[in-house]
Amino acid sequence: MNKAKLELPVKDFHNLYDLLGHALDHDAEAGYLDFDPEDICLLESVRKEMFSQIPEEETFTEYAVTGRSTNRRIKVKKLYKILRHCPDGGFRLEIEDGDDVFCIPQNCAFLDGGDWKFVTLKD
Repeated sequence: MNKAKLELPVKDFHNLYDLLGHALDHDAEAGYLDFDPEDICLLESVRKEMFSQIPEEETFTEYAVTGRSTNRRIKVKKLYKILRHCPDGGFRLEIEDGDDVFCIPQNCAFLDGGDWKFVTLKD
């Protein structure tokens, strides 16, 4: 049997997989879709095949790094994981001693007025 390979963004794979599941569940509960046994078998087969084809989703982590620091709590050229971005344009990161600190990208007080650079790495 010839097989076709479905190429979709990962999010669409998940959405289509869920949609087929909801259709099967809805028909099983209410019977409104009036699926006959062959339709149900086909949908379950397609859903199973889709599940086997869902690719791993790539994840990324953003880090902040600086080339200069007079603050003993901030190491030069160390990647600090950004815990979250704040609505005011700043960000929070965990520094050497485990503290969660608020920083701003330019003219940051933790860097004696220096700037942070940002790096995004694939996990």
